[in-house]
Amino acid sequence: MATILSNAHVYLGTSLFGKVNEFKFPDISNVTVDSKPIDSIGTTKLPIGVELDDSSIKLNGFDANVYTKLSNLDEEHIITVRGNLKIFDGNVLRDELPVKGTIKAITNKITALGTLKQQENAEFTVELIPHACKIEYKGKVLSEIDIPNNIWIVDGVDKLAKMKKNLGLV
Repeated sequence: MATILSNAHVYLGTSLFGKVNEFKFPDISNVTVDSKPIDSIGTTKLPIGVELDDSSIKLNGFDANVYTKLSNLDEEHIITVRGNLKIFDGNVLRDELPVKGTIKAITNKITALGTLKQQENAEFTVELIPHACKIEYKGKVLSEIDIPNNIWIVDGVDKLAKMKKNLGLV
């Protein structure tokens, strides 16, 4: 069975229909510390947390409303991407299912008018610093990370439950 996620629609509060060429969802990485036991032959990395790597959005043309929102560098932006996942059995399209991704981020860098080229529409990229992201498939939350609020859920399991209990946070 093959799956293809090639169509998506981006929202920044409101629809950005026709304004987005590309959106990069943040990568999720382990934060690790080195463990160097004196009686060991080497070093091992132990996972102690998660990190959301940079995200970006590439816009085509100039939209004053979008520029105004994203150029506010200290404001949180909620960006939602809705995709249509096509499910193929061989060459036959069997189903189409919803995929939704949401990030909360602040703007790291925005170029005022982007790159201008003769007889081409201007493009500008906005670099984002995400602090929360959620992936949903068919209405079910697959993963959710919200760093400021100590949320890390994978397939319905709270990965921080014991830590929050040990710290007296629940």
